Amino acid sequence: MTDTTATDDRSAHDIAGWREELTGIGGPNTLLWFDDRGRGMLELTTAHPAGVARLFSSGSARLSQVVRESYAYAEASRRLRMIEAKVVELQEDRGIDSCWMGIGLAGWKVRGSGTPPLAPVLLRRVRLQRVAGHPDDLLIEVTSPAIVNPALVAYLRQAYGIEVDEDALTALARASSPSDPRQVFDELRRACTTVPGFEIQRRQIISTFNLSKADLVGDLMDEHAPGHPVLDALSGDPDALDAIRAVPPEPDPTGLAEAHGVLASDASQEAVLSAVLAGAHLTVDGAPGTGKTQTIANLVAALAAQGRPMLLVSHKRAAIEAVNSRLTEVGLGDLVAHMSDGRPGPEFEELFNRRIQEAIASSAQPPAVQRNPSVFAQKLQEHHQRMHRLHSPWQVSLAQTLEAITALGDRRPSPRSHVRLAGGDLLALSPAQRDEAGRRLLAIARKGAWPTSGENDPWYGAAIAGPQQAQRTRNSVTELANERLGAHRALVEDLFDQVGLPSPADMREEEECLELLQHVTDTLEVFRPEVFEAPLGDLAAATGDRHYRREHDSKVGVMERRRLVAQAQELLRPGPRPDLHGVLVQALRQRVTWRRIAGKGSRPAAPKGLADVVAAHEKMRSELEWLGQRLSTTADGGDLLDQSFDSLQARLGRLSHSIERLGVIPEVTADIDALRAQGLGDLVDELAHRQVSPDEVVPELEFVWWTSLFAHLHDPAEGTDAGGQQIRDLLHQYAADEQERRAERAGFVRAKLDERLRFVVRNLPEQMRDVQQGLARGASLRDLLPAAPELMMALMPCWAMSPLLVPAHVPTGVWFDVVAIDEASRMSTAEAVPAVRRGAQTVLFGDRRQLRPSRFAVDAARTPAGARPTPSILDELTGLVPAIELGTHYRSRDGRLFDFANIQAYGAKVRTFPAPTDGRVIRLDITAAGQDELDRVVDVVSSHAARPGRGSLMVVALTDEHAERLNAQLARRAVTDPGVRALLEENSAEAFIVRTAERAQGFTRDVVVLSTGCRVDEDGGLVGAVARVLDDGGERALLVATTRAREQLVVVSAFRADDVAVAGLHSRGAQMYRDLLVHAATGGGAERTAGPPGSAGKSKQSRRRRTASTGSVLDRPLSKPVDEPAHPCIGDLARRLRGEGLTVRPGAGTSRPAVDLVIVEGEPLVVDTDAVALAELGNVRDRDLVRPAQLRARGWRYERLALGEVFSDPAQQIARLAEVATRTQDGA
Repeated sequence: MTDTTATDDRSAHDIAGWREELTGIGGPNTLLWFDDRGRGMLELTTAHPAGVARLFSSGSARLSQVVRESYAYAEASRRLRMIEAKVVELQEDRGIDSCWMGIGLAGWKVRGSGTPPLAPVLLRRVRLQRVAGHPDDLLIEVTSPAIVNPALVAYLRQAYGIEVDEDALTALARASSPSDPRQVFDELRRACTTVPGFEIQRRQIISTFNLSKADLVGDLMDEHAPGHPVLDALSGDPDALDAIRAVPPEPDPTGLAEAHGVLASDASQEAVLSAVLAGAHLTVDGAPGTGKTQTIANLVAALAAQGRPMLLVSHKRAAIEAVNSRLTEVGLGDLVAHMSDGRPGPEFEELFNRRIQEAIASSAQPPAVQRNPSVFAQKLQEHHQRMHRLHSPWQVSLAQTLEAITALGDRRPSPRSHVRLAGGDLLALSPAQRDEAGRRLLAIARKGAWPTSGENDPWYGAAIAGPQQAQRTRNSVTELANERLGAHRALVEDLFDQVGLPSPADMREEEECLELLQHVTDTLEVFRPEVFEAPLGDLAAATGDRHYRREHDSKVGVMERRRLVAQAQELLRPGPRPDLHGVLVQALRQRVTWRRIAGKGSRPAAPKGLADVVAAHEKMRSELEWLGQRLSTTADGGDLLDQSFDSLQARLGRLSHSIERLGVIPEVTADIDALRAQGLGDLVDELAHRQVSPDEVVPELEFVWWTSLFAHLHDPAEGTDAGGQQIRDLLHQYAADEQERRAERAGFVRAKLDERLRFVVRNLPEQMRDVQQGLARGASLRDLLPAAPELMMALMPCWAMSPLLVPAHVPTGVWFDVVAIDEASRMSTAEAVPAVRRGAQTVLFGDRRQLRPSRFAVDAARTPAGARPTPSILDELTGLVPAIELGTHYRSRDGRLFDFANIQAYGAKVRTFPAPTDGRVIRLDITAAGQDELDRVVDVVSSHAARPGRGSLMVVALTDEHAERLNAQLARRAVTDPGVRALLEENSAEAFIVRTAERAQGFTRDVVVLSTGCRVDEDGGLVGAVARVLDDGGERALLVATTRAREQLVVVSAFRADDVAVAGLHSRGAQMYRDLLVHAATGGGAERTAGPPGSAGKSKQSRRRRTASTGSVLDRPLSKPVDEPAHPCIGDLARRLRGEGLTVRPGAGTSRPAVDLVIVEGEPLVVDTDAVALAELGNVRDRDLVRPAQLRARGWRYERLALGEVFSDPAQQIARLAEVATRTQDGA
């Protein structure tokens, strides 16, 4: 078998499975297999004739007028209310208008069928409405003319080959009396004479029917239906898999790229739009309230602007209506054509005529749309990147340098080194190398590289390596300081006293004098002592040559020279004759030097013992030179030979006094040398000079490193630490510019639609004619689309409907560029297949963590057949196509309201926004002793109804039975409670409703009351039907139930979390329910506790465990409010503001990311900086557009501070914020 054959077999198998599932949707087709004995129908045949006549003549009548006998009315009321409940369910949850009046019931015999078919012949749409003040009565309104049962017509054609002229029968029915269509029945009988046992009963009934089911099942009748890449990929076709996996271009992480939305959008939503417009198949996974509806609305407009038709399908009617509502806000509500059961009515004809007239009247060309990035956004992004860009090689941002410097400045004592690193030293010192240097610095400080007692250390910096050098140094200093230097001085002074030389001041002078004495001694070995009294200058001139005499300006004549030469010769001692001139010159120089030292008139002489003193001098000199080398790196230096003997003696004394320091120096020298090699020598020397304690040396190093980095990274020309007011101005300008651009985009969409419609009207007049004629004869959209595809798509760029209605309205084929499926997690693959087949590109919106597809029954009296959970189309496509996750929650006014779901299901990754209120957004209401939970729920509803300015309300249950009991209890209370009665009778867009979690998805209200009706037994185990629901995917139901509220969630329970035996909770749903009780008891957003004070006393000791042995998440902490600012700049700002008398707290609620500061007096003021709250938001749209707008929408005053201005001039910002807060209070 080839791969292609195997894939074809899998595809055929999948199609057969999908067809089988579609066949079973809603139960038996009541259009063919109507149960006239069941309770899901209301028989009008035997009703009061006058009431029925009124119903047919006027088109409406109350049930109490149609059924007047008291014994029959009660049953009729129960039935009709059951039908009404089913109608609402199918409308809300399946997008089906299912309430019809059946006129005439046709029956016939089918061989082998135990239950004979029974089918209504004619159908008229019916609307049921509650009658105010009469909870048992309903208004029955017939809203459409009669049509022939399409399922009956299709059955007769397929089973018996009978072609019934549906249009002719319909026209005949409409021409006949509404209450007596016998002509239609007679005509149908004549057509069905070959059908065994065919007969028509003249009956009128009201029940629920799904007119689209036959088309739905028939859509996949062909075993080898034309392939589609998405469906083929689901069947494992490798080529199809490759095709649908095509990844769209990566979105711009900065948020500066062209936006597409006509409504406000965040970065992840814009990423969805870009991916879809680029042609990608896509799954969009988002938690409740993350903007899926807003994204779909923006997608509708963006595709419409490009002339790309879109099919939007969702089981939830509210989801489609929400998209339409969002587009209506910007004047584009007519982009979405919401299709219901049946054929186009007057509304479509009105839309057709109005849109064509508008398009023709509007001849303006589409306006230019700004596609270049906003200059304001660019400047804001440049500032953010300047502050938070990581610089190599340190991988540190400018903002981090400010944070670190401020944090170090908050230490006591704070580091204050003036040393700065630069150039290669700074570049080479990475954070890791800095930390290593810090460890080395700490080590030498702890070893005592410098004293910290306040005493000066004469040894600091000495270059002494190893114990041998240390010992020699110790011996040398000790000897010199004690006796040796003094003895040496005495020896020299005795020698000098012999010849009249003064005592030398230092070793250099001593050496000079000793050299002089040696030279004098040498001279006296040649001359007699009288030589130093002779006229040595004249003698030298006389014995020298003419150059010498000229140089020394000697005027001695020849005769005088002869006499002087003779005199010089007489001064010589016996022996070899020297160079007379040379020795005379030397003698002259020696006498000059001597008299300079010893004074005028003194005569050089040779002392006794000179050789011994010279030898002692050489030894002392060598010792001091060696010691000087060791001390050369100390503060006093190592030039000991030039120090006066008194100063040297004093220094040696100091060194000797601190001789114990020699035990430390060898141990730290290598580390100090290593630090100097890293360019940290100046810092080490400064720390030693300041005698910084070991505990403070590392902060000093870090301070030097961070301040050096700041100096290196900071460029005043770029405005790093300035521009706070400029940033605030840019925020306002960016918001205004974006609003203007959205308006331009909306205008562009409208103009493009008009332009396209005008083109079709002018260039394809035949399509106009076909549509007009089709509307006149009551044609279906399925018929109109092939006849006028360009006109229909130009007229309705987005077709929206239930997936169950797609085959009824759209013929087979690819008619749409994009098919978008909302609430895709609730839609099975089989239900989605008809829609997917009709589009080139598939985009799924949903949440895989919420409820999965479920069964339903069209018959009001029938319970849906139980079956194992069916995977959703979102489950099956996830991983096969690119995916984008929406990451910001908008629904809850206070982010704390979403905390529970965020932690439980989304890993706390979804961003939220705080509200300026501190109230309990989640409340746990425990029933009083002896009080039924139903009564407590009704009390909560009654209290809400009586509250002035109350918001909308919804009650959520987990089972149908509990929801029914709640409705019954509310109805009973409404008799005596006007507030409850008004609430039940309210008819508004967000009227009060009671829904199960299964049906609550897609609905939101300001306040939601969750009542499970769950009980605990004596052992603390959860019991009852609700317990079974919790054990069977209950975590999904709880996730839906806890995310419906915008303002507050009230959990009503008959027991507390401590009443539950933790060890008995073996399912995720049961564990999550106990978690919810714990969380609700804290009011939301607080740290986990076992329950409110005193609650434990009501529980058995065996049930008061705080942890589970099942690996549950029962005691995992929820998010905790911020206690102190995370950033030192913000902490310092908060302290200063408090010093101004303002009440300031860090953060607000448990939002992610948290705001930096809140000033709580008067009208609340939130302060954001680019330090913490905004640092992680690299996208300018999320950071500087969405966040300020969302905080303001929740009631905050919003203020932005630049980190640079807080760092450089905090006092100015304190004054400004204090003024803003005061102004806020005055205006509050």
